[in-house]
Amino acid sequence: MKKEKKVLMVLGVILIIALAVTQIVYALSWKFNVTADKTSVKAGDEIAVLMQISEINMGELGINAIEAVLDYDESVFETVDRSDFKMQNNWTMTYNQEAGPKNGNFLISNLISGIKDGQTVGKIIFKIREDAKPGTTKIKFKNIKSNDGKNLVNESDKVITITIYEDGKIEPTENTNNSSNKGSIIVSGNTQKENLSPSDLPQTGDNKVVFVIAMLGIVVATVLVIRYKNIHID
Repeated sequence: MKKEKKVLMVLGVILIIALAVTQIVYALSWKFNVTADKTSVKAGDEIAVLMQISEINMGELGINAIEAVLDYDESVFETVDRSDFKMQNNWTMTYNQEAGPKNGNFLISNLISGIKDGQTVGKIIFKIREDAKPGTTKIKFKNIKSNDGKNLVNESDKVITITIYEDGKIEPTENTNNSSNKGSIIVSGNTQKENLSPSDLPQTGDNKVVFVIAMLGIVVATVLVIRYKNIHID
């Protein structure tokens, strides 16, 4: 009976520690924001998309690396290359513009570690093709992630809708589009690499999964406490 009590007590302590760690991981968060200088354009125009980070809650280490996948319609936009990334505030980037499954992956990193305050990362220049047809298209930033030095933290996908009008038919409008959908990658430290892949990086559970596990842990801990009290009474 005493042995069973000790086992239950140990399990209870382990669960409490695990839940505490889980809550810390769940609390990590940050925002990646994108803003277009205009969203109504004609063939031949350029669009500047500003990238910023804010609401950084990533613990003592902050963040110094961001990874994402850039997705756009090449029948509408000229091919984006490294020279179209205009970085600021000591941020540098590596962009994979080669054809293949990793095309569009980019890594942004900063030599300054522990960034905790919101700031501008840089901007990307998009050029509308001269033969682009009138209609709507989207610029997407997908699989966005950063880390706190240990844990990967997802940010939601960002989508900017662009309207291409026929010259002389409608007036262009200025807009700051920063709508978001869902999310998904990253890298630790400042090491830059040309070919980026989710399989190369450590993975952590999705926030929703972590939350469910935490709730289950609380239930199990409650059962163990009740069981221990019953044994003690007996």
